[in-house]
Amino acid sequence: MVTKYKTMKRVFLGNTNKKGFTLIELLAVIVVIAVIAVITVPIIGNIVEGSRKEAAKDSTYEYVKAIENKVVLSALEDKAYEDKDGYAYNEIKPDMKGSIPTGGMYSLKSGQITEGHFCINGYLVNYNDSKATIDSNNSKCTSESLKLDGSLKLSSNSGHYTYPEIGTIEIIENKGNGKLSCESSDTKVATCLVKGNTVTVKSGTKEGSATLTITSEATSKYKEAKAAYLAYTSKGLLSITANGYNGIYDNKAHGITVSTGQNATVKYGEEEGTYNLDESPTYTDVGSYTVYYEVSQEGYNTVRGSKTVVITKADGEITLKESSISIAYKDTKEIDVTKNKSDGNIKVEVLNKDIVEAEIKDNKIVITGKKLGTGKVKVISEATRNYKES
Repeated sequence: MVTKYKTMKRVFLGNTNKKGFTLIELLAVIVVIAVIAVITVPIIGNIVEGSRKEAAKDSTYEYVKAIENKVVLSALEDKAYEDKDGYAYNEIKPDMKGSIPTGGMYSLKSGQITEGHFCINGYLVNYNDSKATIDSNNSKCTSESLKLDGSLKLSSNSGHYTYPEIGTIEIIENKGNGKLSCESSDTKVATCLVKGNTVTVKSGTKEGSATLTITSEATSKYKEAKAAYLAYTSKGLLSITANGYNGIYDNKAHGITVSTGQNATVKYGEEEGTYNLDESPTYTDVGSYTVYYEVSQEGYNTVRGSKTVVITKADGEITLKESSISIAYKDTKEIDVTKNKSDGNIKVEVLNKDIVEAEIKDNKIVITGKKLGTGKVKVISEATRNYKES
């Protein structure tokens, strides 16, 4: 171990005679390299950028030539392309290799592209008089940036609906002729559906307003276009029929009736503001009763009201086994009561007290003769809750 230590020490001492870079020298080298980079990187970048721009222009020439060749060949096959402005970049599909536009439009006259604007490799290339130039003001060209503004117009911008009302609005202009769709900001207030150029608006169960956004999708030539329609929805009116009862006591239960053409919920109560019964309360005995009702259904205004049940007394009826009898002086006879409909207390009134006497015993009429003559006895069943006196 001692020998190795001395050897290592000798090597270390021997290296002390060699000179290295000082810190200042290293810094100077770094600065020089940085200066060279600052000078050369932009130059290289400009060279690369210039090459890309030239490639974009060359691709434009190739694309224009390919379109014109396609038009000529199609004419030979009796398929002519009309002269017009505003051909979309992908409307005529040429046979070519290399970069093709990702957006743009051009004018075609007599089989020649006279003017065009194309998005190639991210550059906006303007083509005019058979010459392609790079637009220096638009270095980030996209397919959308070259599209025309779309336009979407509706026959109306707002409407009011009462649930469950359905209405329609017409699309009077769709410049881009894009696929149409509709979306509601609150489907509980209103929904919409597009078919052809007609938008059907269906009111919802929630009262309020909703914005319906009709969209025409972007096409190769036009940008996406939108139009807004404000739909207001009010709660509907329930159509109901409510009837009370007014009749004579018949020993049957009677209540009120509430009917509606919709699937509404009807609740009843015997106190105003309290609707805790699924069916109308019924009444049998004579009296005047008020029944309260509440009719509700989602999307409709709640309807509350009341009807009465009025039951009046029925006529009583009392029948005797005999309506007339002959009785001797100081003799007594009994007449049976065969029917007392009201079950009221029976009493008698003697109209000729000097001729006969009468009284009630065990539900029988007991008559006693007093002297010769014709006497009249009136038998009465007193009124009860449900029956009149008879």
